[in-house]
Amino acid sequence: MKNNAKRFFSLLFVLILIISTVTACSGNSANNGADNGGSNNKENESTAKDPVEFTDISADIRGNTAPTQEQIDEVNHSLNDTYLGDVFDEVIPNDYSAYPVKGDVVLDVWMPANSNIPDMNNHAVQKQVEQLTGIKVNFITPPIGQEADAFTLMISSGELPDIIIEPGRYPGGFEAGVNDGAYIDLTDLMEKNAPNYTKWRNSDESRRKTTVTDDGKLLGFYGIAPYSEWTWFGTLIKQEALDKTGLEVPNTIDEWHTFLTKAKEVGYKTPLNYGSTYGQIFTGIINGAYGVWDWTFLDENGKVAWGPAQPKAKEYLTTMQQWNKEGLLNPDWATADFNQRMASAISGDTAMMMDSPDTMWSYWKEQSGIDFVGALNPVLNKGDKSATTYKNFKRAGIEAAITTQSKNVEAAMA
Repeated sequence: MKNNAKRFFSLLFVLILIISTVTACSGNSANNGADNGGSNNKENESTAKDPVEFTDISADIRGNTAPTQEQIDEVNHSLNDTYLGDVFDEVIPNDYSAYPVKGDVVLDVWMPANSNIPDMNNHAVQKQVEQLTGIKVNFITPPIGQEADAFTLMISSGELPDIIIEPGRYPGGFEAGVNDGAYIDLTDLMEKNAPNYTKWRNSDESRRKTTVTDDGKLLGFYGIAPYSEWTWFGTLIKQEALDKTGLEVPNTIDEWHTFLTKAKEVGYKTPLNYGSTYGQIFTGIINGAYGVWDWTFLDENGKVAWGPAQPKAKEYLTTMQQWNKEGLLNPDWATADFNQRMASAISGDTAMMMDSPDTMWSYWKEQSGIDFVGALNPVLNKGDKSATTYKNFKRAGIEAAITTQSKNVEAAMA
């Protein structure tokens, strides 16, 4: 296979992980036919790896060039993803010799409901994945809002599917599920049955460390990305609030206080929409200026520290108490749910939000015509660097476990 970066692996990875794992499997996974105790000849035939090569069509299909129907079919009906080119700095492993698997393979997968996909079994993308991999998936999806009860009943019944998505729901967590015999410890199976996944996770130390337990066990499959996601969450300010106050985007804590005070003077009753029942994700933006965090964090020496015990934690709390008394924060900051926050956001009470740009683009820009700008996490002094930022690790997304009752472990790993 050519050495082009095969981004299809990362795209299919997300899809396959939703089903079971990732786009990864060795030729041994081809031994995925019906469990009929086949002959040695069948075993030899099924474990043989067939080389998979594709013609590089990236030069003809990328950019503004319209692909031909033949090229469209090549992309849609094969694993050829060379058209994506080298979009990452790293070449993603692309051993596709296991696909399509041999035999009639059907896997049962328990997966929490997704309100955007009412029926995963009939989803167009899922049909495409089944065509390319040769693995038929039967999704078992509990009603929305009943996932916890459905999971408990499933575990209690002792009747488990081949794969469970979000296995950390198990009492005591993912590792407890392995120790109790519900999930398979995949440590000794990964290299053989999932060479792409193995090579990919081992190619970067952060990917490797975040996909194993403290004692080096590989319990299941995780979403792993080619890069750490960029900052996706922070402070957003209405442009009209900047215009009305005549101030620039604030940077230091003092500048924040000046802006919020002025915003209140010009009519924003509770200018900073702060906190909610979401948890510390909102409060962590400000306390980073004081070098602390709401719970454990890595300090400047790379050691785990407890945020509330840090020297400047009290200074942070004192500042927030002052702002609260001055009416600069929404009074329901400790209890507000999402709908309450958004109702306040689009009103004339709020000047500054702590949320994601895509969420506020919808509620502010699209629905209310409100322009806004982003602000960096505040610092105490100009030139300082905030101790907190919202940035994902290279391990992201959902998890998948293979149960001890799986009918076909190799196919599940594929």
